[in-house]
Amino acid sequence: MYAKVKNKIEEFEKADIEMKTIRLEHSGKLKESMSFAQIQYKEIIHEEWEESYWFNMLTKRFFFVVFQKDEVGVSRLKNVIFWTMPPADLEIAKAFWLDTRNKILNDDYNHFIKMSDDVICHVRPKGADSKDLMETPQGKMEKKKCYWLNSSYIKHVIE
Repeated sequence: MYAKVKNKIEEFEKADIEMKTIRLEHSGKLKESMSFAQIQYKEIIHEEWEESYWFNMLTKRFFFVVFQKDEVGVSRLKNVIFWTMPPADLEIAKAFWLDTRNKILNDDYNHFIKMSDDVICHVRPKGADSKDLMETPQGKMEKKKCYWLNSSYIKHVIE
């Protein structure tokens, strides 16, 4: 009989360690950026940086489990890494968060920092489809969007 597999590791939960899986192509190219929770439009406008979801997430210790496809396309464990965001990068993330918050305050949901802006993080949709909407502080409905760490940044972290 098999033991029940838990989705969480109790010791990681107690230590507030966030586990994330990273998948590399055979070439070593990172397959995708790293997604996080949806931006809560009605909450972010009332937050301060040090109490924000984004600050609390980025100041956690991470446990990255890195897989890379082999020559026949099978994903193999390549590495495991404990990581904490350096203070200089956290300052960049703070500027990104302030920009995001200000755009929401100003009813601008179309000009968030994007991956091509080459900042370490960006905002983009992560809804089920284009009809997956959330109410804004202005009372309108907008696409659900979330925080992402750029694939180029994650690639640099794990090298």
